[in-house]
Amino acid sequence: MADKKKRNNDFEDKIFSVVIVTDNDEKIIKERLRAINSTLSLLNANYEILIVDNNSVDKTIERITELDEVMKYVRILILSKPYEKEIAFTAGLDNCIGDFAILFDIHTDPVEMIPTMIFNQFTKGNEIIIGKMTEDTVERDLQSKILLSVVEKFSKQSLGYRQNYLMGLTRKVINSIIRTRRKSRNFGYKKLKS
Repeated sequence: MADKKKRNNDFEDKIFSVVIVTDNDEKIIKERLRAINSTLSLLNANYEILIVDNNSVDKTIERITELDEVMKYVRILILSKPYEKEIAFTAGLDNCIGDFAILFDIHTDPVEMIPTMIFNQFTKGNEIIIGKMTEDTVERDLQSKILLSVVEKFSKQSLGYRQNYLMGLTRKVINSIIRTRRKSRNFGYKKLKS
């Protein structure tokens, strides 16, 4: 218990950023933001939830701004046109304020991993932490499962679809990424006041 208390006290001078990308997610965004906020509030730490909206055409932004209890921790960037998800996450890294950032996919990543990633970075001194999915994130029909198992058997390669973006980065790594970005990569976005 003392160890956990010490870790929470050490968080007092740190800021954690959770970077998420939204893309027409009006149906799930409220539930996911509440879960992320609830999990982060248990850490007794300073944090922000940085939302990079990938030019949603539904009511995602409206749904976010309806969450009064969460909005004081939220900053929103709205991209001027749709980009690949990796580019949208990079825009989030360009704008996050945290000493440590977690790239979080609201569709596949479990909220319970956020404290684990923070504690692993903070207590073990890791610069980069990558979460790995252990289960497929896409449901397949029987035909697809059979085809994939035959291909895997003959090629000796695992073809499970486990794409995820769950990653934790320290400010040192974030700054390195920002410094080495290509000159041709420019983002058009506007900041939405929170």
